[in-house]
Amino acid sequence: MSSPYRLVMRTGPRAGQPFHLDKDEIFIGRDLANDLVVEDPEVSRRHARVFVQGNAYLIEDLGSTNGTSVNGQRLTAAAFLRAGDVITLGEHTHLVFEAVLAEDAPAPASPAEDAAPEPHEPLPPVETWEAPQAYTPPPEPAPLPPYQGQAAPPPPPYQGQAVPPPPPPYQGQPNPAYGYEAAEAPAARRPVSTTVIILVVVVVCLLIPCLVFAVVDFLDLYCTLFPGIVNMFVEGYCP
Repeated sequence: MSSPYRLVMRTGPRAGQPFHLDKDEIFIGRDLANDLVVEDPEVSRRHARVFVQGNAYLIEDLGSTNGTSVNGQRLTAAAFLRAGDVITLGEHTHLVFEAVLAEDAPAPASPAEDAAPEPHEPLPPVETWEAPQAYTPPPEPAPLPPYQGQAAPPPPPYQGQAVPPPPPPYQGQPNPAYGYEAAEAPAARRPVSTTVIILVVVVVCLLIPCLVFAVVDFLDLYCTLFPGIVNMFVEGYCP
């Protein structure tokens, strides 16, 4: 399958390397079993998935630890991709979803190119890859709304138009279009009433004498603890 789009790693362990989307479903992650392997410790073993729906490409996060963002907005559901969108995996790996130009498309190999060279012919020299210059990311376009399950029309091919400005920063108001969720205010603690405190103290003061009387009566300690008081009321009761 020849796709008009590709992913290019702008920052990360393979900066500058393009990746052609030659399958209907591409898995991205740190594990070697993925279609696009990213050797970044902040990238999960199976981090995200890029897939085709109709003529459009979508991306979704697969429950990664550090999350997946498109144009700075963290994904909470599958989202459509447009040419120029910047995909962030974790914090340090950035991929750009861009259209493939005619001169960048991989050319089919001819039988002469696939044939092995003769033993007496020297092999061509291997060109060394040089690291690209520092990449300046383009202005971020407006994010797409979260994917709701309906089939959407394919995005128009990238024609070089100016990218619209990003949405205004989050000001604390819930906005489902960008995945923001309203935070619940903590419940206020009610102060303890003074009347309740006084009742507790009175109950404790009444329970202590009752407990002492019960112990004295059970152990018959009247004459041991209070002989004078007992003889005052019952003469000759205590020796």
